[in-house]
Amino acid sequence: MRLTLATLIALIFAAPAFAQVADCDAQMVVVSKAVDAREAGVGKVKIRRELRAEYGKTAADMLVEFVYGVPEDQIAGIKDAYLATCKAQ
Repeated sequence: MRLTLATLIALIFAAPAFAQVADCDAQMVVVSKAVDAREAGVGKVKIRRELRAEYGKTAADMLVEFVYGVPEDQIAGIKDAYLATCKAQ
């Protein structure tokens, strides 16, 4: 799976919790939690449970599946790509 701009745009519009938050910086808090957890070796089930408690099942599940599906060598680029895509909207 390649980290693509189209995938990030789809993620922005697909998750209702994200659609309600107009501020890209606020959205980055959520994205960063998932990315940081993956980089720290936190299991997918644990971070999904934590994010569900805060942001709801649909948004959390989609974000976690995306973040944990990105190849290891592309994880570092997720935050910058997401922020750039968000701000371009």
